[in-house]
Amino acid sequence: MKVRALHREQMIPALLPEVFSFFSEVRNLDRITPPWLHFQVLDQTDREIRAGTLIHYRLARHGLPISWTTLIEEWCPPTKFVDVQLKGPYSLWRHTHSFEACDSGTLIRDTLQEVKPGVRIGWTGKTFGIRALHVWEFKGLDGRTHVKTCESFERWLARLFPGLMRKMLRRALDVAIGSLKAECERGPAKG
Repeated sequence: MKVRALHREQMIPALLPEVFSFFSEVRNLDRITPPWLHFQVLDQTDREIRAGTLIHYRLARHGLPISWTTLIEEWCPPTKFVDVQLKGPYSLWRHTHSFEACDSGTLIRDTLQEVKPGVRIGWTGKTFGIRALHVWEFKGLDGRTHVKTCESFERWLARLFPGLMRKMLRRALDVAIGSLKAECERGPAKG
């Protein structure tokens, strides 16, 4: 089992108590979760979040519904909290959120430890009028590697030209998958 750790930092131009208060309200999760996940908070065991609170969610990935339950393992207002997955798609999910007051606002540090079935890579990109999201999942099946992709364009330019955007995505996927296939068929690099 391989544990992957992701680390992110973001400066928010707001005071520490305001930022932590936002994260203290579980209903705000749907405001910061990408809309294509169809994220929905079902309920939580305590009216106010504390260590031991269970939160139940539903979301959809590739159109498939996923039930998810997290436990607030640590609750240290206003500087830190940790949530762990009890039920969901990961073998392990431990998400540490820390908050630090700075001159320009609040620095949020996120560390996510996860173990996923298969291997998945993802990236995003922005350009004039478009935000792109790319997620590729690799899975061994019957001695072969299957690649499942989920890619999308968002923002005003994508809405203005949806047909063109679909063609561009299809073309980009065909080229990328073709290049990946050719590289894999070449075999490992000789060093």
